[in-house]
Amino acid sequence: MGYPADFHPYVGRIPSEPRKWVIGGFYGHGMVRIWLCGKALVQQLLAEESNQSLPWPDWMPYGYILRPDRLN
Repeated sequence: MGYPADFHPYVGRIPSEPRKWVIGGFYGHGMVRIWLCGKALVQQLLAEESNQSLPWPDWMPYGYILRPDRLN
């Protein structure tokens, strides 16, 4: 089980590693949330691979998105 400091899972591209993505830190409760988080992550991954900029879906909780400010 993963335990992020801000109590929200990490979903997104790792800022310091442009070719690495993460979806984790669900405190052992991922089965409830991971399906739509995985869908949103794949949409971002495919958009980036085709050199497009795609905003995260509106239904994706902002607190879950991996951002540099969350890692500080």
